[in-house]
Amino acid sequence: MAEIEASRRYVAASKALSHELQRAFGWALWRAAAVTVLIAFVAAVIGGFVGITDQIGPQNPPGAIAVATLLFTVYVVTHAVLLWSSLGGRLGSALDVIAWTDRENRAEWEAASPGSSVPRTPGQARRWLDSHPETDANRPQRLAASLMVGDTGAARDALTRYPVVTAFQRHQRAADDLAVDLIEGRSVSFAELDLVDRELEAADRQHAIACRALSKVVADVLSGGSWVAPLASTRPELTGVATDMGRRKAWLVLVVILVLTAAVILVLALAVWLVVLA
Repeated sequence: MAEIEASRRYVAASKALSHELQRAFGWALWRAAAVTVLIAFVAAVIGGFVGITDQIGPQNPPGAIAVATLLFTVYVVTHAVLLWSSLGGRLGSALDVIAWTDRENRAEWEAASPGSSVPRTPGQARRWLDSHPETDANRPQRLAASLMVGDTGAARDALTRYPVVTAFQRHQRAADDLAVDLIEGRSVSFAELDLVDRELEAADRQHAIACRALSKVVADVLSGGSWVAPLASTRPELTGVATDMGRRKAWLVLVVILVLTAAVILVLALAVWLVVLA
């Protein structure tokens, strides 16, 4: 039961991002739909006055298809514009930090375990653990994968073999120890992590800043808070992060989903309409 609960805690923390993006997507969806309906209503009224509406009814399928396609385009463009706006501000800053840390994490994972990708689900983590025995190079990655599957015992055992010779190694151990405590549901303190981070060289401070922010995110999410605030406040401290780096990535993914979903709905609606007419 403890393993299941720990896994649920990890998944809950990782799902916080998708929930926030879903809210942004929904916000843009309803407003884009309202704009499209308003445009359609105004166009119908004007078309009625000039006699165009009568030419696009059931007796003229090509005309109806053209109008439906036009409204589809208006909706998709409006939704995409509103979505870009809703992903800005503090959410956009938080997404930049997420994208930067994800890039760094993938690079570290590839260096420690060449040819493998970062697991995104407990099932993928379990398979990765089964196929990658522990080495000095991949110990932090095995700890992360162990937390994904809820095996905090294995994660805590791995901590006992972390080297603590350099300042960065001490930082890594303190950060991962904090992560295990969070997933186990213990009360945590950032005091030790802050203490060892003061010893870091300039080249390692970017990593430490992002790492601390992500730990704060997990702590806040598991206590019912939002992940946006700690990451947004960290954004100004990270140099070398492209403006709108995360915003663009999230926007493109959501726009692709939007276009595909809207296209399927349009085609199905037109197919039903033509079948009814036949």
